[in-house]
Amino acid sequence: MPVRREWFWLALLCLAPALLPEGGRDWLEYRREDILAGEVWRLLSGHWVHYSARHALLDGFTLVALAATLNHVGGGRLLPRLTLIALLMSLFLLVAVPEMARYRGASGLVMALAGMLLSLLWRTHSAWRPGLVAITLLLCAKFLADALDLGADLVGLPDGIRVAWQAHAAGLALGLLAGKLSGRVAA
Repeated sequence: MPVRREWFWLALLCLAPALLPEGGRDWLEYRREDILAGEVWRLLSGHWVHYSARHALLDGFTLVALAATLNHVGGGRLLPRLTLIALLMSLFLLVAVPEMARYRGASGLVMALAGMLLSLLWRTHSAWRPGLVAITLLLCAKFLADALDLGADLVGLPDGIRVAWQAHAAGLALGLLAGKLSGRVAA
């Protein structure tokens, strides 16, 4: 199977900002106060800048793996959907999570791709539904553990930075919705 261009862009979008000096990464992160002051690019760029190379590699690898899987099972074009989801997720955080001053990472987009994949598999493999429900419940349990500060930090976030479970939950919900809507369009 040939390497798809959008997989390359997903990896590049995660990894390239990791090469920037910290000041450049600061300029790209989702920063509530600055977005409200008119720096609207942060609504999208915050999803592509990370706290460390490890953080970027984990998100980038997972995005590419999920994109490849979605492509293999008929998930269609992902970049336009991910762009819209990134914007909607940031707007959700802006409105519903005012205490979140900063956000970096593509993990919300990882959850969106997971939601799209779960939705697609739900439609196409009815025998898998109990397992798909179990996976969804495990993800929700992880969000709850993160919300209660009981979850494991797998990427080595800096001191004072918590896992953004709200972005993860919003990403999963938006991915499930996008998967459901794409199924209706294709039907």
